[in-house]
Amino acid sequence: MYQDIRAILMKAPHGPSIVESLESNKITTKQRRAMVRITVSYLIEKYGETPSTETKKAMAMSLVETFPCLRDPEGNGFEAWFSQGRKHRPSTGFLEERLRSIRKRMRRLRTQPSVVPVCEERLTFIPTSTLSSERAIQLKEWLKNNTRPQDQAEQYMKATALFRAHWIRQNSSKPISEILSEFPRLMDTPGMISQDFSVLHPDAADKLCSSWLPDFADKILAFAKRDGRQMDLLNLDNMSADTKGTMALKILPQIIPPSVYKIGNKTFRPTIEEARTSFTDVQPSGTNMVQYLLKQREEKPFPFVLELGVGGQFFVVVNGEALEEQTLLKAVDVCFKSFFCFDTHFPKQCALAWEFLQQVVYEMPGSENSTIRFLRASIYAAED
Repeated sequence: MYQDIRAILMKAPHGPSIVESLESNKITTKQRRAMVRITVSYLIEKYGETPSTETKKAMAMSLVETFPCLRDPEGNGFEAWFSQGRKHRPSTGFLEERLRSIRKRMRRLRTQPSVVPVCEERLTFIPTSTLSSERAIQLKEWLKNNTRPQDQAEQYMKATALFRAHWIRQNSSKPISEILSEFPRLMDTPGMISQDFSVLHPDAADKLCSSWLPDFADKILAFAKRDGRQMDLLNLDNMSADTKGTMALKILPQIIPPSVYKIGNKTFRPTIEEARTSFTDVQPSGTNMVQYLLKQREEKPFPFVLELGVGGQFFVVVNGEALEEQTLLKAVDVCFKSFFCFDTHFPKQCALAWEFLQQVVYEMPGSENSTIRFLRASIYAAED
């Protein structure tokens, strides 16, 4: 049931320009949305409001076969466009989401934006510690009352990492403040969050710091530039590698727009600005840190990055406490690891940005999202 995608697009307004962009591997988010509208309109016109699963799958496969730049290197390659539902979960993908939205309007129900589920998966398997429970508790009590000698504290923290991970997950209802009251060295001894993460995820530990500059930064900026996200990206050739890496991290929450989400019966529509500040909050260099951190403890119960003065100091803020890092890249790395260390979920305002890092950069499994699949396909297509 192959669909002639090229012919479908060429017959539509703006279709030829979309085809031209696809052939040069430079499709923008705006063009992708227009392409979805065109292809879904064709499906409805030919097959009605509820085309079969096979029809939607054939359309998705035809898209990536006709234009390889749309193919995601993960999975079958077409899941960003259509992914069949399994185990009582609904189908997903750009085609399915557009069809679902149209059906709602055509049935004259109250229009509501589709709510994209936010990945809430966390490490489900933790290796059993070789440390006996009795010894682990002894070391835990020593660590609660001692910070020095520092090398001994670091050694004991590493020895108790698996014990701590089990304790945190067994007490998942406890807030970060209570976790820190039991394990205070996580925040006041440098490097302990990264050390715990390395014990839990040894293969992923170095991924961001080793691959962001050579493998991702240029591609993210190129995508953002052709997507029209920021006009100040015009002089990329004059930027240093470190500057490009920093800018790519800052723009990540903007090129992966925040999803609408629900808490109870209330729907939230986070703005791009909310996504940005939930990921990296930029404050003036003269900010009163004591007052700022006290306020953020109430307003942001999740880890985030603070930049004090543009390009000045970088911190990871957890529970109103700040860990200073040398670069934005390192701050983002430690912040990401803190979500897993404290077994807490990504903030919904910028969850997709963190999930992109999790799935694409750190190469850790998660709940795939169509927007992440599209960005991954776009940046890898740009290699050509």
